[in-house]
Amino acid sequence: MSLRHYIPPFGWALLILLLSSLPSDNLPGSSINGIDKAVHFVLYLLLSHMLIVAFKKQIRFPSLRFNCILIAITISVCYGVFVEVLQGTIFVSRSIELLDMFANSMGALAGVLSFRLVYGNLKS
Repeated sequence: MSLRHYIPPFGWALLILLLSSLPSDNLPGSSINGIDKAVHFVLYLLLSHMLIVAFKKQIRFPSLRFNCILIAITISVCYGVFVEVLQGTIFVSRSIELLDMFANSMGALAGVLSFRLVYGNLKS
């Protein structure tokens, strides 16, 4: 089984975890209201997009290819909730925010749309 297709989403997930683990005073501030929600949205949009691509490219597990959207969204949403829980329990000066979880989930769903925009029909 070739794992090379999973390197980009795995690396991206690690980057999300790293950024989410930084103390909030180490993050750049912005005067734009709600920019952090937009960042969450984009991070998880890209994660789900990359997961769909990886699942579509692998050929060993046909059910994974067939159910790539549902699996990618499920993984992305669960990962977003997991990271938020870590922020509220383990990471220093971070907290759980339901709006962040919502932005993560909406980004994960939008990853399907971005995949369709880039690659077209999922059947091919």
